[in-house]
Amino acid sequence: IKFKDRYWLSQAVGGTSYISVVKFVRQIILISFICELIGTGLFLPAMLNLYNQNVGQAIWSSIFHAISFFNNAGFDIIGSSSLVPVDGSILATAAPWINPYIQIVSMVLIIAGGISFLTIIEVFSFKKRPKQYRAFVKICLSTTAVLLVGGALLFVAFECFKPVNPMTP
Repeated sequence: IKFKDRYWLSQAVGGTSYISVVKFVRQIILISFICELIGTGLFLPAMLNLYNQNVGQAIWSSIFHAISFFNNAGFDIIGSSSLVPVDGSILATAAPWINPYIQIVSMVLIIAGGISFLTIIEVFSFKKRPKQYRAFVKICLSTTAVLLVGGALLFVAFECFKPVNPMTP
């Protein structure tokens, strides 16, 4: 990393030395790699089932989806219907457990990729108790929790009280 880049990174993350900036960048790369590797491993059973035990296709699809969802890229390579099991799609003919499983793994990866590396580093350093976290980490975790729980509650409320078939003319 060039001197100028180290300076800007140190200013962005509040680092006091240029060595700490290089360490921080290495941690970011390691965290990304570990999360995407775990995501690949979690996607693999479902992809093996989807692609009829074609190991190469399953591994490629698992890697692609883990990277895509961790970075919140918003696309997949399962089919034209995305992750919706409509007639004619690969998910429509899959085992019943596959679609919810893929969606749950996708949600976890999106959340993990969205809560910031500073939060992940501080939470998983295990050196501090939650009361000792920096303000940024507390705000990030509490805001994420409020948005997830609030969104889920609103979704359930709107789905429970909607007309039987609202899309018909």
